[in-house]
Amino acid sequence: MRGVEPYDPPTTVLVQRHEPQGVSTILSSTDFFQSEQNRRVILEQVDSFQLRDKYMFATTTRKLFGSHEPSSVQLWVSYNRQPMKAAQFMTRHPITEYYIADASEDQVFVCVNHQNNITHLYISDTQGLSFSLSLENVLYYSPEGSGSNTLIRYFANEPFADLHRVEGLRGVFIATLINGSVSEDNMRSVITFDKGGTWELLQPPAADSLGGTVDCQLSKGCSLHLAQRWSQLFNIQLRRMPILSKDSAPGVIMATGSVGRNLASKPNVYVSSSGGARWREALAGPHFYTWGDHGGILMAIAQGGAATHLKFSTNEGETWTDFKFSDREVYVYQLLTEPGEKSTIFTIFGSYANQRHSWLILQVNTSDVLGVPCSEADYKRWSPSDEHGNECLLGREITFKRRAPHATCFNGEDFDRPITISNCSCTRQDYECDYGFKLSEDLSLQVCVPDPEFLGDLYAPPVPCPVGTTYRRSKGYRKVPGDSCNGGDVESRLDGEMLPCPVGESNEFILYAVRNSIHRYDLATGTDQALPLAGLREAVALDFDYDKNCLYWADISLDTIQRLCLNGSTGQEVVVRKDLQNVEALTFDPISRLLYWVDAGAQKIETYAIHVRDVIRKSERDYKLTTQNNTVEYLLKGLEPGGRYSISVRLRNMSKEASFTLSTVPLPAPEALKILTEKDHVFLFWKSLAVREKGFNESRGYEVHVHDSVTNQTSYLGNTTETYFRISSLLLGHNYTFSVQARCLLSGQLCGEPALLLYNQLTAGASDASHSEGHSGDMAAVVVPILFLLLLGVCGSLVALYLRHRRLQNNFTAFANSHYNSRLGSAIFSSGDELGDDDEDAPMISGFSDDVPMVIA
Repeated sequence: MRGVEPYDPPTTVLVQRHEPQGVSTILSSTDFFQSEQNRRVILEQVDSFQLRDKYMFATTTRKLFGSHEPSSVQLWVSYNRQPMKAAQFMTRHPITEYYIADASEDQVFVCVNHQNNITHLYISDTQGLSFSLSLENVLYYSPEGSGSNTLIRYFANEPFADLHRVEGLRGVFIATLINGSVSEDNMRSVITFDKGGTWELLQPPAADSLGGTVDCQLSKGCSLHLAQRWSQLFNIQLRRMPILSKDSAPGVIMATGSVGRNLASKPNVYVSSSGGARWREALAGPHFYTWGDHGGILMAIAQGGAATHLKFSTNEGETWTDFKFSDREVYVYQLLTEPGEKSTIFTIFGSYANQRHSWLILQVNTSDVLGVPCSEADYKRWSPSDEHGNECLLGREITFKRRAPHATCFNGEDFDRPITISNCSCTRQDYECDYGFKLSEDLSLQVCVPDPEFLGDLYAPPVPCPVGTTYRRSKGYRKVPGDSCNGGDVESRLDGEMLPCPVGESNEFILYAVRNSIHRYDLATGTDQALPLAGLREAVALDFDYDKNCLYWADISLDTIQRLCLNGSTGQEVVVRKDLQNVEALTFDPISRLLYWVDAGAQKIETYAIHVRDVIRKSERDYKLTTQNNTVEYLLKGLEPGGRYSISVRLRNMSKEASFTLSTVPLPAPEALKILTEKDHVFLFWKSLAVREKGFNESRGYEVHVHDSVTNQTSYLGNTTETYFRISSLLLGHNYTFSVQARCLLSGQLCGEPALLLYNQLTAGASDASHSEGHSGDMAAVVVPILFLLLLGVCGSLVALYLRHRRLQNNFTAFANSHYNSRLGSAIFSSGDELGDDDEDAPMISGFSDDVPMVIA
């Protein structure tokens, strides 16, 4: 294969050389292998190799040291033609196959097939080496693996995944999930607007194509599901059109789908003008469809029979107009327009219905329908919106110039769509789950929780972590690669915390400041090392807390006193910011744990004693404040929500005193309390109070209680700093009320309103059998003989059906093998003597695959 410019020189050739051992070696050359110096071995012992723009992928099968499996399949990745490295997938399930689903936008989507034909979708970092779980149970087909025992094997020679990238928009993907056997009854669709960071069900339309109300709510498990590659191949008689999205019409999507709990309902045509955020039913029943003039005109022809009319729409599918394209009925096989979808000319491939098959090509020019060229007044500014109050995709607001839906005019082939881009503040949609975390099973919560399959320490410092450097400790989230957002409360809440690499036992040392840096000099080794501090300008005074391993210093240019703990517990932080003029010295008292400083710009030094008494929790605290200012401001920290405090301030000489009472607002109850039932336990989920309460610290945690209505007892289950809680040992037939309430930060008591959830879905199960035990003996003599006779009858019927099924299956297989060409993906069915039809005028139809748009019979 040839290289890809600009990542490879124009003369680059890559070769997969098959070795006698059954594996391959990947070689590259820039002079067609004329010289050894221009030849390079990329990777040896390769099973398969693939080139995707700036990425190179290869798989190998090797025995890993210490592994219980006989062999392991590994994925190797190269980014920007760097040396290939093994990718990291943190999972305990054996991996049988990899499939590169998408490698655009500096990230890689990989379908990982595990044993029992379970496939999960993983997403990588920019390098393509570190993968995190994005979506579980994705629909995937492989000729030698998942789905190979279905009829799809007759029509697909290559693996594929039901994952569609919405062209024209960054980070928007639509995927099909499978839950159980491979059937449309077990398939449903989900969409992401942030490159797999979060996934959600598709919004169902509010009305059908005739104006009737559609009774479908997401809260009841009803949503819109779209057909993709699997549905197109599986429905042999009436192949459904896949999702259509193009760069020529950003935000416009056409698809065949159904509304309900799965994909098995009646198929219709649906159109979205908002990039997948909202949908409407455009046409009833399956259709061929495409568009032209940059999405200015949509065209469709009904599937399932001969046709003489087509439908077109000039307002993005809101209304449709019929047009008669032929006086004679035509079997339509495909509806196309020129690549780029800029032209107003459409091409229909088919054959007349009332004669022997002969290929027919019809062209429809729609320029007269659109009228005059568009003027500036016919356009509008449009920006994608994901219906969550955030008009940004991957950290930037992209505004397109798009023709207004009700403006009847044509854009023209030379239409250049202007685009304006501006960065946005960060939101949850700009983040994905970090390495070792995954989305909770309830997709609506959009919470990243620790992946139980991750065996390492989620918060351990990296290795190596040299003393004097910093590392980022994850909070479970990482910004999507390529996302350009900045600022906002979410960024500070979800971004990992920068911490210094831990300092262990060390020799005696001296700390000294040189204005824009602070150094640590080791007296034993003579090593002089600058500490990892940011933003220093004029550091003039410093001291060290030996108990907590924390450094304090004053910066007279910034007028701040800052702190950095070298044990990695906290990052660099400002402890005093206000009313500083010219700090000349500071000292830390390890006994009282108070920090003192001398400010040369202040007039006199006064010492105040602040006494705080918690009326509710019966606790008291004292603070000391030394200042030279006439007006004193002091920030009381650690006050609990829902508290009542008596506060007094007095001079140390007891000459003056002032007191007042302060009440704090209680924390609200956690929102979106939901429950998820597993085999032997249940999970409670809720939204973090930090979303609404800016001052809420997740480290205070939540307390979980349960009330059993049968025993009329309330029990304490435990506390957690996460937004979920696992509960087991629930009794059948009992009704439970769960309570989740925020804890106090210091005292461990409760400081918030409780959120309550009634759970009564545990049925009596086996305990119901005890009520009927007394009657079982009387009925056994009658029921058992009847059941035995019924069982004999059912078995006989099943044997007869099985023999008939095998006979029909053998006949069909023999017929299909004699007519189907798997290499071309086509079939020829004739109605001549072979099928026992004496009519010489019966039509002969030559079908064609989706990969070969035109076949001449």
